Amino acid sequence: MSAVANLYRRLPVYIGGYQFISAATNLCRRLPIYVGGCQFMSAVTNLYRRLPIYIGGYQFMSAVANLGGYLAVVIFITMEISLYKKLDHAVPTWVADDAVFFVTICCAIRGRHTLTEPNIAEALFDGMKIYQEQRKWWVHFALLMPDHLHMLVSFSPQVTMEKTITDWKQYQARFLKIDWQRDFFDHRIRSDEQFIEKYEYIRMNPVRKGLVAAPEDWQYVYSSIR
Repeated sequence: MSAVANLYRRLPVYIGGYQFISAATNLCRRLPIYVGGCQFMSAVTNLYRRLPIYIGGYQFMSAVANLGGYLAVVIFITMEISLYKKLDHAVPTWVADDAVFFVTICCAIRGRHTLTEPNIAEALFDGMKIYQEQRKWWVHFALLMPDHLHMLVSFSPQVTMEKTITDWKQYQARFLKIDWQRDFFDHRIRSDEQFIEKYEYIRMNPVRKGLVAAPEDWQYVYSSIR
């Protein structure tokens, strides 16, 4: 079977438009791979190599299993890179300084009542007010959910949106021990109609989640809207 196995080992594998030849797959075998928080080292691919595979009554040993191991490693790495691709928060130079952004910041562990603990919520709103007094941003409206928050916010033209939010998250993480996701989501509001749409979406979030019967009943809200 060695001739067939060697043919398999030398076939180029195309995934996402990229060609992985044997040298690349050998490198992949030695890279640590994280899936669901667990680390799978080269021992996993070694396991693939030693598993006998039966097809049509024939036993294909380590050479063919090697190909399966290579493919699994490449696919896992591709998934990992795609999952943790950094979002682009650059604002074009032609965007007005007073532009409003819809921003969502999430906790690393979802499903817990992290942000709606009364003392945590009060401290987060105090942090928003401090940044507002320092003119780093202007929070038009903000609402805390148990494991994430939404804001309609404008930023100072002197500091980038990414730095402002990253610094604020780091401060809250240090003093409130909040474990944030490493990034955040932003969307620029392009019209008054879109502002109202996002405002209503944020207000109704606790109602959609079954936390309150009406948006007025949700207490974890900060507003500068007159």
